[in-house]
Amino acid sequence: MSPPAATSATPKEMSSSTGSFRFAPPPPMSPSAVTSATPKKNFSSGCFDFAPPPPMAPSAATSTTPKDSLSSSLTFDFAPKSAGHFNFPVKATRHSKYYLDFVVLLVDSTLYKIPSRYLLEHKPKAPLLSESKLFAGLNRGEGSSDDNPLRLWPLPYLLKADKFEYLVRVILALSLGFPTPKDYSFEQWFHVLKLSRAWELSEIATLAMKHIKDLPLPLVKLPQWSSALDFCCNNPLFADLRSLAIARIEELYIPTPIDKITLGRKHHIKHWMLEGLRGLATEPSLPPQQDLRVLDQDTLMRFLYLRDEVLKSTSKLVKGPVTALEVSDVKETDRVDIGRLVEKHFKEEFSKMELVNKIAGGISTGVSLKR
Repeated sequence: MSPPAATSATPKEMSSSTGSFRFAPPPPMSPSAVTSATPKKNFSSGCFDFAPPPPMAPSAATSTTPKDSLSSSLTFDFAPKSAGHFNFPVKATRHSKYYLDFVVLLVDSTLYKIPSRYLLEHKPKAPLLSESKLFAGLNRGEGSSDDNPLRLWPLPYLLKADKFEYLVRVILALSLGFPTPKDYSFEQWFHVLKLSRAWELSEIATLAMKHIKDLPLPLVKLPQWSSALDFCCNNPLFADLRSLAIARIEELYIPTPIDKITLGRKHHIKHWMLEGLRGLATEPSLPPQQDLRVLDQDTLMRFLYLRDEVLKSTSKLVKGPVTALEVSDVKETDRVDIGRLVEKHFKEEFSKMELVNKIAGGISTGVSLKR
C-alpha cells in the first residue's frame, strides 16, 4: 500500500483532555475498485489470483469522513472514570460478620491466627488476652504478625497447644456463625471448659458444660469422672462439674462400703464416707483382711470402736446381746442413730471435709451412692 493510503488509518483527532482517539471509517470503494479485487483464474495452474485493491488517494479518505456526527466515528477513550460513572457506591461499608480482623497468637512453639472480634466483644478476663493487647495487635503491636505474635504462655492449668486448639475451633465457629463441634469427646469439652472458665468466656463455658451434660452415659467411663473430681477439688470455678461428676459416678458405679469410704475420703465427699462407714458397721461380719488394708490404721481403729458401739446400743434396744446381723432386724422406730455415731467417731475428719466443700462450692451432701 502506498504511503498516502497508510496515513488514512491514522487517528483523525486526539483529545488531550480525555486521552481519546477518534478514527474515521474507511471510504466506500468505487465499483471499479471492487471489480479489481475479483479473483482471476489462472487456467494454467488451476489457482485463483487475487489482485490487491488500488491505493486510495488522500482526498478520497478524508472527503467521506463525517466531521460533525459522533455516530459515524469510532472512539477509544482511555481517560480514568470516576466511581459514579460505573455505578459504584459512593462509600463502601464493612460487613458486620464477614469482615474480619485477625490476631496472631503464640502457644508453646505454635502460631495461631484467629479472628479477634469474638475476644474483643467478650473481653476475656486474662492479662495475656486483655482488650488493650488485642487492640495493639490490630495496630502493628503484639499479635500483628508472625514476627510479633501475642504470646499466650503459660496457659491456665499448664495446658499445651494441642489442648488450646479445641478452644480455637469453638471460637472460629462462634465468630463466623457456624455450628459448634458435634464430635468432641468428654476430654475435649473438658479442656474447653478449663480455658473458658479461667478466662471468663462465659458463653463458651456454658456451651461446654451443656455438651458435657448431654454426653450419653456409656461414653464417659468411671475413671474419666473420677479424674474430673480430682481436678475440681478445691476449685470453686468447677462446682457444677463436681456435682455432675458425683451424680454420674453414682449412676455408673455400685460400690462396696469400703469403696464408699475410700472414694469419699479421696474426693472429700462426706455422704459417701458416711454411707460406707454405716454400711460396714452393720455388715453381718467384717470383710476380709486384704479389703481392710486400704483403710489406714487410724481409720480402722476408729471404725472398730464405732462397730462395737453400734452393737452395744442395739442390744439395749432389744434387751439383750445382739450380733451385727440382728441390727437390721431392729424396728425402724427403734433403730440406733448410726449416722450420729459415725459423726461422733469421725468428727474431726468430717469437719475437714466440710471446710474443703465450702471452698469447692458447698457440696457436702447429695444423693446417695447406689447399693
